[in-house]
Amino acid sequence: MNRSSHRTPAWSGLTAQAPTLVEADPVLARRVVAALRMDGAVRQISNAGGGASVFLKFEPTQGPPLFLKLVGEHRADELADAESVAQWLKSGGVNVVTASRNTQLDDGRALWVYAFHHGRPPLPTVPDLSVIGAELGRLHQRLARHPSTAQWRARTDKRLSRLSEIRDSLATGSLQAGPAPARLQALARDPAIEFHPERDRHSACRVPLHGDLNLFNLLIEDDRCTFLDFEDVCHSVLPAVVDLATVYERVVLVNPLAGDNEARLSALLRAYEASTGTSIDPHAIPATLQGLALRALCTLADIDPCARDEQEWNKFFHLLDLAATLPT
Repeated sequence: MNRSSHRTPAWSGLTAQAPTLVEADPVLARRVVAALRMDGAVRQISNAGGGASVFLKFEPTQGPPLFLKLVGEHRADELADAESVAQWLKSGGVNVVTASRNTQLDDGRALWVYAFHHGRPPLPTVPDLSVIGAELGRLHQRLARHPSTAQWRARTDKRLSRLSEIRDSLATGSLQAGPAPARLQALARDPAIEFHPERDRHSACRVPLHGDLNLFNLLIEDDRCTFLDFEDVCHSVLPAVVDLATVYERVVLVNPLAGDNEARLSALLRAYEASTGTSIDPHAIPATLQGLALRALCTLADIDPCARDEQEWNKFFHLLDLAATLPT
């Protein structure tokens, strides 16, 4: 998730784990089979996705398994745009997953069909982080040439402006939100936490990013990293450090395995620099992560001020705390 997005991922997106498959609702399963016009078993991936999205694995009676993404009718155009970006990236040699086709259920929801990839989530190891850094560099270089970059930048600026308004409301107390309103107000008032990339002294250059590099959107297979889900690209024209910091957070920081985190971060950034020629200051990572967490909390303040999803609130407080422990 781009943390300024109005879609929030599940807690399970913070730690690497194999997909958990459960039997799909029988009514949904019948609708899927009818839409695909194929016989087979439908199972739901229970530890992935968020909001109104549903992820499914379809095992036909004949042929290889399929991955299915089910979204509401109101998001059909959004996903179609994301698939267009994925196809464009693929045409430029970037390792991405693209849909083979899409159809519609009888209840109006859009169903996108993909080949089922058997890659694994990345591990907090130097080899995996090196692979991600190199492939992410190629992704960024290709996205920088997309013809919609100017439009995406305007959307990014609009979103950041809205988040600034929410932050100001939290800081003044005119908006009280979340399970810990006083703490959120203090964070909103903290001048050391910045989420405006154009003001970032470490990363003045903004480029189109993936914007949602949680573990379910990164697949490692045969020493390659493959990217999924490009729905946030259209509002993620930001410094490259944002994607890199997110990878470091989700692959390394939240993982309980002990190890040399400095070596892991160095491997990620070195591989990215080798791929792009662009050097990323490691000292920019802590401030970037704090800014991203505050942006996510501002988003939650806007869409869930009463903290109905307290687990989601706690996730981003936790991520902010982790970022605060990093040396600057």
